Amino acid sequence: MKSSDPFKLGAFADPAQLPIPDYALASPLAPTHRLTAAQIAFYHAHGYLAVDAVMPAAEVAHIRAIYDHLFDPSHPHAAAGWQDLAATGDTGTQPALPQILQPAKFAPALLATQLVANLKAMMQQLHGPDTKMVGDHAINK
Repeated sequence: MKSSDPFKLGAFADPAQLPIPDYALASPLAPTHRLTAAQIAFYHAHGYLAVDAVMPAAEVAHIRAIYDHLFDPSHPHAAAGWQDLAATGDTGTQPALPQILQPAKFAPALLATQLVANLKAMMQQLHGPDTKMVGDHAINK
C-alpha cells in the first residue's frame, strides 16, 4: 500500500473485495439546508427540483480532493470502479467521461459530508421519513 493512498485501498488485493457502504445509516451531521414548502410543492407538481448550494462552499474543496484522488489514473485502484458514459466500444482508448458507481465504497469519507446530510434530509422531505439513500454516483466532467 502506498503512503499516498489516504483511503487505504491497497489493503485489498481486489477492489471488488471492498465492502459496500451502508448508505441507509443516519448521517453523523445535522442537515444545514432544508427545502421550502414551495420547493416541495414544485417537486410534487413537476416531478423534478433544482436546488442551489446543497453543501457549504467550504466543503467543495474537500470533496473535490476526494474525487480528484478517485479519478487519478495513477491511483492503483483508479479504474476498478470506472465506467465510461461516452464509451464507443473501443477498448484501447482512455475513458472520455469516466464515472464511478458507489464512490463511497472507495472513499467512505464522502458519506460523512454535509452534502450527504443535506441530501438525505431533502429526500425525506420529498418522499417521507422512511426514505433511505441507496447509493451514490460520481462523474468526472
